[in-house]
Amino acid sequence: MSREELKKMFRPENRGIAKTTINDLRFRAEPTLGAVLGYLRSGDDLYVVCRTDDKSDIDGFSDYWYYVMSSNGKRGWTYGGYIRQTAK
Repeated sequence: MSREELKKMFRPENRGIAKTTINDLRFRAEPTLGAVLGYLRSGDDLYVVCRTDDKSDIDGFSDYWYYVMSSNGKRGWTYGGYIRQTAK
């Protein structure tokens, strides 16, 4: 990934606080439907670190992938169609 791509992903406006909206939301190693690191529960608090530059269409949603940290310290990618930002 180039330096410019990283700058876009880590813009301050992409950061914030969010909650999961479904049970068993997959937490992934990459912003793809690949390897699953674990699962998040509905209502889990997340800190959004960054997001992808482009949206993906999954399950009828068009949203970004977000790199997040859970309240228990887990870090990984989750799909934005299943989280709700609560604060910036």
